Amino acid sequence: MKHLATLATICLLLTCSFSARADENKQRPSQEQIVEYQCKELVSVLKLDESKVKEFTDTYKSYRDELKATRDKYGKTGRKKRSEMTDDEIEQEILNRFAMSKQIISVREKYYKKFRKTLTPRQIQRVYEREKKGYDKMRNEMNKRKSGKEKQKQYYKKGNGNSKSKCESKD
Repeated sequence: MKHLATLATICLLLTCSFSARADENKQRPSQEQIVEYQCKELVSVLKLDESKVKEFTDTYKSYRDELKATRDKYGKTGRKKRSEMTDDEIEQEILNRFAMSKQIISVREKYYKKFRKTLTPRQIQRVYEREKKGYDKMRNEMNKRKSGKEKQKQYYKKGNGNSKSKCESKD
């Protein structure tokens, strides 16, 4: 009976380790793959004709590339905690956000005119709504992960996550 319990425990541990490795081996899709997927989804949602698909897809990819380039240009490079920043650094960060917002608006206006050649205003609005939903979903996921990390930190600070197991402490 004791050997059966040991064997069952070993099987359980092996199963857990294999499933953990399978999760580690999953690759995240690249940015290009994500944009490609979004294009296909938008083409489906917008119910575009075959004649408009190529033009829309090319325009949408260029639009996303320019937005990404703008965000990267003003992105967080070596950002410190706000409590560690000087007033001048905080002011510069605020001014950078203003500049980024202006440039994003400029890109959106530019591409609105390009989208308008292929899409109706209602379809363009749906593109923007999908875009906003995607950002909201990403923000919610990031907040969820962040709160999970905070809970872990609190758990370990309370002393619940000490490194000794119950078996070691009995010795």
